Amino acid sequence: MSGPAPQAKLDPWSIVGRTSAAEAHLAVALDLRELALQDIEEIATCRALRVCLLGANLLSQVGSAIFNCRRLQKLDLSGNGLTTLPPKTDWANLSDLLILYLHDNHLAALPAAGELIGCAMLLRLTLYGNPLAKHPSYRHYCVNTLISLRALDLHVISDEELIEGATFSDSFGTKCVASELPVFAPPLAPPEGQGAAGPEPNDTALLANVQQEIRALNAAHARLSPVLRLQAAARAAGARRRVRALR
Repeated sequence: MSGPAPQAKLDPWSIVGRTSAAEAHLAVALDLRELALQDIEEIATCRALRVCLLGANLLSQVGSAIFNCRRLQKLDLSGNGLTTLPPKTDWANLSDLLILYLHDNHLAALPAAGELIGCAMLLRLTLYGNPLAKHPSYRHYCVNTLISLRALDLHVISDEELIEGATFSDSFGTKCVASELPVFAPPLAPPEGQGAAGPEPNDTALLANVQQEIRALNAAHARLSPVLRLQAAARAAGARRRVRALR
């Protein structure tokens, strides 16, 4: 009788082949999507890593290795088979993490999302496509537990969600058109041996994609927030008064 099939395991050669760095531990951005990975322990060597895309693999747990990558700014774990999340003490190791994709997994318990409070700088989180996202208090729980968040799933968080009892117009309300924010996923690299068959993201492109996402988030937040608009109008009026006083 044959034993269980070996797990698809991340190895140093796979890492080096997907970064411009000469060695795995120097990699700053990695696109490891759609590789059927089940074991990513080797990622622990990538201590300079700032962007890690692990979407559409076969991961059943986050694992401890990723928490050695303490400089991470964006982590994509979408489209895997995650059923639980590590405790907040583990997530606290990722103090620079700004963007976390967890959509399309199998996370069922809403309190699991609360463990992400350990990510003190987290600006954007995606959890749609998980059973917990169907909970009637899902969005309210996440917005009020993860206080650094500015975007949840495909929408920027509105002032209406942050101000208890507030009700704004459709232009500024929860999940309105102005609050929409897409998932930022760079084109997949071509399969090995296909060369120029498709665009191949490099370290610079992956890092630039994160900055583009943050700019889009900030722009949507500025459009959506009546508080920010009032503050901007007040600053503009003050500037005009100062200019007139100098004439």
